[in-house]
Amino acid sequence: MDKFFISLDSAPERSESFQRLNAHVPDIVPFKGLDATSVDIAAMKQAGLVAESCLFSPDALASALNHVSLWGTVMRSGTGAYVFSDRTVLCRNFVDASKEIIEKLPANWDIVCWDWAGDNVMQYELLPGVTHATTMYFQDSVQKHVKDFNKVGIASLPFRLVQMFGFGSYAISPQVPPS
Repeated sequence: MDKFFISLDSAPERSESFQRLNAHVPDIVPFKGLDATSVDIAAMKQAGLVAESCLFSPDALASALNHVSLWGTVMRSGTGAYVFSDRTVLCRNFVDASKEIIEKLPANWDIVCWDWAGDNVMQYELLPGVTHATTMYFQDSVQKHVKDFNKVGIASLPFRLVQMFGFGSYAISPQVPPS
């Protein structure tokens, strides 16, 4: 699988930090993202790309467009991909642990969230068909220990995603959904 991190020209220090903190994970390629300053919401409304009632900020729209663009790249390549935000810090055993999880997934999987962005809330099926669980992280604690996270080995299990608020890092399948 390919590995990308979304890199913004306006934040070279974040790209540098990402590469330094994740040097233990090979072959992660920068994907040049769209900066919020280049998002013209009025023009997008006029072109019918977003609704007149759209209240999203240029930052939110730029982020969404970056992910959609990357997904198109993955679909065209026919190869699945890991996608990381430039704030992601990966645990020491991420390569082996993530590969193990993906190998255990059913053939029709779409997305796996490696949520450690620090500010995302995620709901998943803790016990399939029985109960959901919701996780959130305490941003102050995450930031305080971010430099240590890549030194830690993590044991992970896959859970079916119910909903997620915000994107951290994830893997996507190259499969084209049925139309």
